[in-house]
Amino acid sequence: MLFIPRHVGDETHATVAEMQRLGISARLLSAEEVAQRFPFLDPASNHPAKPVADPEFFEPTGRRIEGAVFEEDAGYVVSPGVATQNLRRAGERDGVRFLLNTEVAAVDHPAGGGFATRMTDGTVDESDVVINVAGPHSAHVNRMAGVELPLQTRALRREVHLLTNPRFEEGSTDSLPIVGDLDGGIYFRPESGGRDVLVGSTEPACDEPEWIDDPDDFDHGVTELYRERQCWRLMKRFPEVGYGPARGLAALYDVTVQDWYPIVDRTDLPGYYVCIGTSGSSFKTAPVLGRLVAALVEAQSSGRDTDAQPVQLELPHVGESVDTSFLSRLRKPNTSTGTVIG
Repeated sequence: MLFIPRHVGDETHATVAEMQRLGISARLLSAEEVAQRFPFLDPASNHPAKPVADPEFFEPTGRRIEGAVFEEDAGYVVSPGVATQNLRRAGERDGVRFLLNTEVAAVDHPAGGGFATRMTDGTVDESDVVINVAGPHSAHVNRMAGVELPLQTRALRREVHLLTNPRFEEGSTDSLPIVGDLDGGIYFRPESGGRDVLVGSTEPACDEPEWIDDPDDFDHGVTELYRERQCWRLMKRFPEVGYGPARGLAALYDVTVQDWYPIVDRTDLPGYYVCIGTSGSSFKTAPVLGRLVAALVEAQSSGRDTDAQPVQLELPHVGESVDTSFLSRLRKPNTSTGTVIG
């Protein structure tokens, strides 16, 4: 993965140093090294990103990027659909019951304790604990349960677009990296076995966010506005790419508006937990978030106040523990890029 920040400063150097301390193969490349390692990428700086209607959109800035972080072993989930089915089967093997094509009508919490989750078909599921992992519907489910949080989550409509990868050759090992291009306002990566390039947005300030009030009612098709924004920005960074026919899809992020970090915590309603606000970047981190939710429920159920004593989550693969208060509902907004990058 190649990450191109808007600026390279102390925070970037500290992040790379921490990654290296944890054994991650990461290093900071200069603009010249980026051009040498990836000669098909233009190392010009495009920050701040401009709207496509700006007459200077394609005008050179005369500046180069300040550098980029290269993580050689990074990857992505090639087939999220297959991965999701695998997770479902693993859950069913361990006793998880999925109620598919079933809509929740209400989340009641009787005075005697516990929860009664009522479905639109009239069935009721009784439980001691409810965990809101409803994605773009997270705020709606919180309202059903009568839960208010200090931090706000909202559904954000996003589009991704596909273009033919001009560098694709059957059997070639010269692959396109995953690129998080905050400087240019996009991210892109190989798709369809490398035959295509998938491009999405990193929410530059010049683009108005498209918040959705009803996550069951939004346009699933791609639009010319998003297509021009993302594809033209891609063409500036990767000039060999051609425009081609419209291909892509639209879906929703579940965004913590204040800082784009997830909220993984208990709430003021005993037994009701949230794992929400994960935007579009938490599919790969889902197993860790699941461990954290389990630790939260276990700690609270044993009488521990996790507001006063936050869970210290053990990460066995790297031999570290993490103070998870930075994901608390009570936190001050984290410093972040304000994008899907985090």
